[in-house]
Amino acid sequence: MTTSDFYFWLALISFLAMAISWISFARISMTAIEKRMAADGLPRPCLWDGVGARAIWIAAAISFPLGSFLNPSWNPSIDATTIRRYATKFDQRLGLTFALSMYTGLAVIVVGVALGYVD
Repeated sequence: MTTSDFYFWLALISFLAMAISWISFARISMTAIEKRMAADGLPRPCLWDGVGARAIWIAAAISFPLGSFLNPSWNPSIDATTIRRYATKFDQRLGLTFALSMYTGLAVIVVGVALGYVD
């Protein structure tokens, strides 16, 4: 197995992990959080959903400490404090799985481009 083959399989596996966790988080946790918020009369936590960005923001809001680099408290697109109150431990774990798989996939792509494995 060459280095390019290894990189291809690593990139494919990380992409599949990201895709599966993204769909799982969006369909299970994000939907449940939004339903719990709607039941209390609150609007959807993030009105804009450009290409699935809502799932990324909600996952970061419930997975990472508030005020960290990955979850800034000043983000005008999402109210992380309110969302965190409606997330369960399962939602937090699924969100963390999604966020970590997404950042791992991005790191694999950046390294692959930097080392010349991606044309």
